[in-house]
Amino acid sequence: MSLTERIIQIQQNEGYTASQFAEKLGIQRSGLSHIYSGRNKPSIGFIQKLLTQFPRYNAEWILNGINPMLKQPPRDSDSTQYQQEKDLFSRVESEAPANYRSNTEKSEQHSALKPPLVTNKTVKQIILIYEDDTFEIMHSKNAK
Repeated sequence: MSLTERIIQIQQNEGYTASQFAEKLGIQRSGLSHIYSGRNKPSIGFIQKLLTQFPRYNAEWILNGINPMLKQPPRDSDSTQYQQEKDLFSRVESEAPANYRSNTEKSEQHSALKPPLVTNKTVKQIILIYEDDTFEIMHSKNAK
């Protein structure tokens, strides 16, 4: 399996389209397309971005195809991590209830920030540009 094929496999494993994958890596879509088509080889900067965004993948596997594909967490810390996680469905007693504001307060604040709809401005001129590249300028009778 080539380096390009391993990059494509990471994209597919993560469930990204090519556009989403390029955006996640912070590169141009065309740059990713050029790598996939074989026009360009992945740069060291590209590999660094890949490892930064997807740290669970083994750098040895990405570069050389040496297994395993994913980094293995230390076995001792793995079991303690699960013991420290909270049960998502149990009731949380230690946290204080959140303070809620009514939506009317927000809407009153929002309406106070809006500029008035009526202005003292008048139209001075209107320029019409037609499809045949001709134009017409109309002046207001009240223009100063």
